[in-house]
Amino acid sequence: FLILLISFFSTIIIVLINDSNSLLGLRHLYAGADGQVFNEIANNIIEHIYNKDYLMALRGGNDIFYFMPGLRYFLSFFKMIFGETNYGYIFVTSFLPYFIYLLFKRLTNKRLAIILFILFIFIPIFERIGFGHFNYVRQCVRLHAETLAILLIISSIYLIINLEKIEEKNLIGKLIFIGLSLGFASFLRPNFLPTSILLSIYTFLFLYLENKKIYI
Repeated sequence: FLILLISFFSTIIIVLINDSNSLLGLRHLYAGADGQVFNEIANNIIEHIYNKDYLMALRGGNDIFYFMPGLRYFLSFFKMIFGETNYGYIFVTSFLPYFIYLLFKRLTNKRLAIILFILFIFIPIFERIGFGHFNYVRQCVRLHAETLAILLIISSIYLIINLEKIEEKNLIGKLIFIGLSLGFASFLRPNFLPTSILLSIYTFLFLYLENKKIYI
């Protein structure tokens, strides 16, 4: 619980450092860049839903699916809950350090996981290889898809390496979550498709070797 609280409040602090307006309400988005496009399309999706024009809502602003297609739908979902703010994406981003901690605790030990957790949030000496929370918060504030996609990948990896510990009655739900997470990660960032395929193949092989072929 303490790790989760630190994850949440550190995200808020980094958001305030990057752009306090994202939280304080003068505006919720930087001018220019991809985020403005995603934000506009997300607003259009909500307007189409409000007008019961569901086909146009699914269209997502373009006849051809490109330009990081998934984020527009996630943003419209966040707006339905949090209104014309970026609070939804910020809230989801705050879980990234928590899953980083869980993943390293499973791969190493609790002490090393706490050290890496602190490094990830407060001492970004490995930022060049993507191990720095401030970078993911900055992408979140700009409404880029990387942060949400990587959160889904990390959470999927954590569940995959814990498959042998999952009781069989809970296995179907966990596998559905893994499949959806990997699918949504590719939906958000198509360049994660190879990663998602490799993790899926690993999951299939695990189920096959554990004689749980029915779950494939």
